[in-house]
Amino acid sequence: MHESLNLDDFKHILYIIRDNHKKHYSLTHKEIRVYLDCMHNLWLSEEMSYIPDSYYLPSIKFHLYAMLCRISHEKRAFLASELLKLLVLLEQPNQSKQQDNLTEETDQEPKQQNLTSEEPDPDDIPFDAATKSKVAESF
Repeated sequence: MHESLNLDDFKHILYIIRDNHKKHYSLTHKEIRVYLDCMHNLWLSEEMSYIPDSYYLPSIKFHLYAMLCRISHEKRAFLASELLKLLVLLEQPNQSKQQDNLTEETDQEPKQQNLTSEEPDPDDIPFDAATKSKVAESF
């Protein structure tokens, strides 16, 4: 009988993939794709059904699918690093719930532009007639 899977098991494999290029012995693309294919199938299994629905799940699924693409070791290592960050966020239930609540609140509020006369736009460059004539003289 085997122990049930948890997020640490997935993170362990992601650490291997992320750090693959740093080791003397490197896994090949095919070996990494085998790991990823297994991870993907296990992620969808009933054994991982204990993971609650979260704001981060779509990003996690995207990263898993993206890592299965035919991409370089460097790109896969980057995606593994990002996926590790998402799994850490997923493990923090309070933060995940807060993010979910924040998303729900912002979806319900009407969207408004946040422009006030007190907060000038830092990209706004004043362009008056005097400046215009100086620019014209320099050409």
